Amino acid sequence: VVQPPADQRNVTRLGIGYFTIPDYHVKLAPLTDSPVLQRVGIQRRFESDENAPTMEEWRKGRSLAYGQSKTVWKSGEQQGEAKVDEEIINGIVLKHYK
Repeated sequence: VVQPPADQRNVTRLGIGYFTIPDYHVKLAPLTDSPVLQRVGIQRRFESDENAPTMEEWRKGRSLAYGQSKTVWKSGEQQGEAKVDEEIINGIVLKHYK
């Protein structure tokens, strides 16, 4: 459990647990035809979808790497903004909010 940002500390909070069971055989390749992804500049990391990792490979890689790589501490730029630890796993930036 972590403290909320300063501007939200006076607000009543509700915690919700959300659990899923992913389909481990799904290839994690971006939908490059999506206008939303095109607008934000998403690019393929692999030449073809065949080389993209499966959900199982990503989950195992992330679980094994968790806490093993160096994190970069970034504080919020403005008062009340969240403080963030950034960790890079397989070239993907994961943000851990504090």
